[in-house]
Amino acid sequence: IKFENVYFSYDEGEDEKGSFALSGVSLSVEEGEFVAVLGHNGSGKSTLLKILLGLYAPLEGVVKVNEKPLETVSNEFAAVFQDFTIFPFTVLQNITVSAESSKEEENRAWEVLERLELRECIGGLPDGIHTALRWNGSSERAKLSGGEEQKLALARALFAQRGAYILDEPSAALDSKSEIALYDFFRKLTGQKTVIFVSHRLFSCLKCDKIFVMDHGKLVQEGTHEQLVEVEGKYREMWQSQIQDFVEEGG
Repeated sequence: IKFENVYFSYDEGEDEKGSFALSGVSLSVEEGEFVAVLGHNGSGKSTLLKILLGLYAPLEGVVKVNEKPLETVSNEFAAVFQDFTIFPFTVLQNITVSAESSKEEENRAWEVLERLELRECIGGLPDGIHTALRWNGSSERAKLSGGEEQKLALARALFAQRGAYILDEPSAALDSKSEIALYDFFRKLTGQKTVIFVSHRLFSCLKCDKIFVMDHGKLVQEGTHEQLVEVEGKYREMWQSQIQDFVEEGG
């Protein structure tokens, strides 16, 4: 994955300093890397991922996947966002995003649930994987906990079997320790697949192959935790400010 001098603005008519959500961003992610994108609110993290997913087009610059322009590539990414949705359909339909599934697809869905440690939970529902889920307060359907819904959203992404996974703060509601456990768990699940995730918490990034630090729409630092924490910059500033919070949470 390559970004080459990418610019983007939500107000296309402006070009004054500071109006760009992304400003001259260039970066690369190799196949199989586990990568974090960090920065404060408004730094451009989510915008970067949404451009990668083709939801927005750059005003300037090029995004390439396997040396091909992004717009010519399809079905490479599976994504989970912070505001993911669980639909009022069956568990199986939520995973496959299909009205009907073959027995082979159902078996594969069960395998994904097993990997996410959800098999026992879903197996205990009235109709198992065919149980309809509740939405908008309906009492006639099963209701999962917030953590179970989160894993179901991850199951949907894993079932899709894409080359890369994009995670835009799906763990924002978790505490630091739970978030670290989630990303460690997801890395084991995806094996050698490429994973790019957004987080505010640097403790989730200690084992990343690469970290990109965003600030006001610009890529200001790049490296591993060990490299970045040793030099003056935004990363070390964020790291030092979060240590005390993590300790107070019992980390």
